[in-house]
Amino acid sequence: MLNYKFMRMIRNKFFYIFIYLFNIPLVSYAAGLIPDCNPTGGVNDANTCGLCDVLKMIYGITDFLMKMGLILSVVFIIVGAIVIMTARGSESQFKKGKEILTISIYGATLLLASWLIVNTILQMLSGSGGLPWTDIQCTQ
Repeated sequence: MLNYKFMRMIRNKFFYIFIYLFNIPLVSYAAGLIPDCNPTGGVNDANTCGLCDVLKMIYGITDFLMKMGLILSVVFIIVGAIVIMTARGSESQFKKGKEILTISIYGATLLLASWLIVNTILQMLSGSGGLPWTDIQCTQ
């Protein structure tokens, strides 16, 4: 029989490396969170920040958080599946894996529903509509 502590150490290291590799692309997603405008611009400045820029920033932040949440949901679905596969007939491990799967699927569903609600509110506030429905185009 393989040493249980050794297998646990290998599993933990694999999990941390997996999380690290999936979080590297998230840095590039965060690049467009702040809109390109002049917050100290005067009244006649064409590039002054307005309500539209604030709405675009809120949309960028929610979109970024949604992508991070979905990646974490997929990771925890994989973890739950691994826990179930390695249960070896243990009822407690099977229940633990099933609970991880259930919570991660509920979390992903809640995340997508809340993103849809926030996006709809932002679309109504900006006055834009039509397709693509994820783009905010202010009508000023």
